[in-house]
Amino acid sequence: MNVENDTERVDRAIHLSSVPNARQLGGYVCADGRKIKDGALLRSAALTTLSSDDAKILEEEYRLKNIIDLRTKLEKKMFSDKTVNGAAYNSFTVYENFSYSEKNLRDDGKIF
Repeated sequence: MNVENDTERVDRAIHLSSVPNARQLGGYVCADGRKIKDGALLRSAALTTLSSDDAKILEEEYRLKNIIDLRTKLEKKMFSDKTVNGAAYNSFTVYENFSYSEKNLRDDGKIF
């Protein structure tokens, strides 16, 4: 059985109109062989553009409890995330020493 192929067949997209690249990671197999439960772990681009309708989907359908923001301090400063009712906001800067200036950020918060 090829687990990798089995997980590729699943549509993981979360169809949010205001947040690009949102998907749930359920079905992926961890190093210890256990699978991530469907809907238990979500990922997306920044929540800067999150609409109230999409926030409601995350709150009610996915019961989002924690938001983990891995962006740099500059990204967070320039493009703050919207909130989701009932979800705690957690910030961890992964690339603390990542060097770029404000001129390298597009209007949508992406680096170019």
